Amino acid sequence: MSTEILMKFLKLGLIDLQGSDEKLDKLEKTSISLAKLLEANPSKSLAYALIALDPKAPEDDPVVQETISILEKNWTTYSNTFSGTPVQVIRALLLQALVISAEENQQLAIAFVSITRNVLPHMEIGNEINMWSELVMKFESELNIAAEKEWATPDNISVKAFSYSPPKQIKISSADVVLNRDALQVGVEKAVGPNNNRNQTTNGNPHWSNSVPHWSNEFSPRMVSAISDVVDNALAQAKIEPLDLSKPLKDLANAVSNHIDTTIEAVSRATAGLQRRTSLIWWKESLYSQSASASYRQMPIDIAAAIMAFDLFNQVPTCSPASVSAFLYESIFLLTKDETEKKVGLADRIREVQQSQYTDSLRKYIQNLFKDTRGRGPLLRFLTSDLSPDDQQFGEFTGLAPNTLISNSEWASWVFRELQAIRAVTAGENKDD
Repeated sequence: MSTEILMKFLKLGLIDLQGSDEKLDKLEKTSISLAKLLEANPSKSLAYALIALDPKAPEDDPVVQETISILEKNWTTYSNTFSGTPVQVIRALLLQALVISAEENQQLAIAFVSITRNVLPHMEIGNEINMWSELVMKFESELNIAAEKEWATPDNISVKAFSYSPPKQIKISSADVVLNRDALQVGVEKAVGPNNNRNQTTNGNPHWSNSVPHWSNEFSPRMVSAISDVVDNALAQAKIEPLDLSKPLKDLANAVSNHIDTTIEAVSRATAGLQRRTSLIWWKESLYSQSASASYRQMPIDIAAAIMAFDLFNQVPTCSPASVSAFLYESIFLLTKDETEKKVGLADRIREVQQSQYTDSLRKYIQNLFKDTRGRGPLLRFLTSDLSPDDQQFGEFTGLAPNTLISNSEWASWVFRELQAIRAVTAGENKDD
């Protein structure tokens, strides 16, 4: 339903359309237009969510201005109904567009849930809290089911049967051969004596059989030659041409190779979740950072929390079970072993990450993604070189107070969720970077 959120804003008294269905239709058209923008530019969902979450969103924000422009195209006289910049209407439109898009696009749903999970506890949204919580739970539940399925290890692995079409039957043929009896007759006569029965000279054995042993010495080799010559000639005529089996053998080899590749791929795909879990356990136990090339125990705990989130992010797919965040929390606890750890303000945490020698990889990753730093965006955007978390900029770009306090575990979860949200909606847009 493309008016679900708009209706909730109406029921909560956040916007007033004086009971006009026509005005509701205009808002619906606007939200659909915004959803189409999200479809074309998924990364806009980050700013959309952050503005939708903030009842005090600045009127000059680029997203607010863009939304007003689209609203004017669908409702030229909207200003007759709303005085000034209708921030609450804009929030309703953005949230409605996000819901429409998230229902169709898993990556947008991941971004929406991740950003909202981080920011919602720190926003003063009054009677909207149930609406937001229900939306997060709805999408998070659906995403968790999909992620658990992707991470699961099946009881059985199905592999396609070996497929090979043998070549047509090979026919081997040879010429019909008859021994040359005439040639054999001549050869035998030569072996027997000087003349044949027609008293013709044979030019063969010069002795007659009564001249032993001279006759026998001449007879044997001449008889062998006579028979061998005739047989050799017959075999030469019946010679079979060599068979070329290279193509059928090559086809068989390719079929076997393809079957092995398919089997390996099926096993790898089926056990990917198990392999991933095994790698994560090793990472957690070793407490070693691949991105920083150092042990987490060597780092200040505030920095280690952010780096652990970044390293975990690099090991898991964008769609991951909710239990991954809990896994990260427990990993942080291995370092702190203190459930009452001191909380630190968000702005201070950003400054620490900006200045630490261990966070080079994290900073470079963010800097490659964010070229435009105008308007609302993820907290990690402050890691780009031209942003500084001073009080004015911090509130303008995040909608949060710079002294918003969070623990190390909460900070790690925040960084991890933002990274997941950013990757979900910018992966396709940054392929050329």
